[in-house]
Amino acid sequence: MNKTVLLELTTREAELVQKLASNFQKEARSESEDFADYDRRVNQCNSIVSKIEESFKPKSEVLMTSKDLFNIISFAKDKYHQIPQNAHISGEEVKESHHVHISIANAMIMWLNGNGLLKNIASFDYTDSSCQYEEND
Repeated sequence: MNKTVLLELTTREAELVQKLASNFQKEARSESEDFADYDRRVNQCNSIVSKIEESFKPKSEVLMTSKDLFNIISFAKDKYHQIPQNAHISGEEVKESHHVHISIANAMIMWLNGNGLLKNIASFDYTDSSCQYEEND
């Protein structure tokens, strides 16, 4: 099973990895290593080098269409009605006047997630306040 691992490297670190992979390709293989194993390692190095080179290329701009905007607004309206009156995010009560902002932000996050533009899936940390009681003195 292949697993993709996303590493955040500085430019210097990426250049070092690229240099190490390139140097391995140029080195003569040792006598104890068979050709198939050597060939596999060279292919892995080539793959690493090509991925690092690709990461240095400028990223393409993702344009939002009018259909995307319509979908974001529509999703924001749906989400607005689903926000409970006494909403809490990370244990903090959210004012009702901020529900519009939350629904728009949530719709935008959903669009970014859906288009693979975020490194991680993002969402609000809604917490249930129904179990929180005021302390009695």
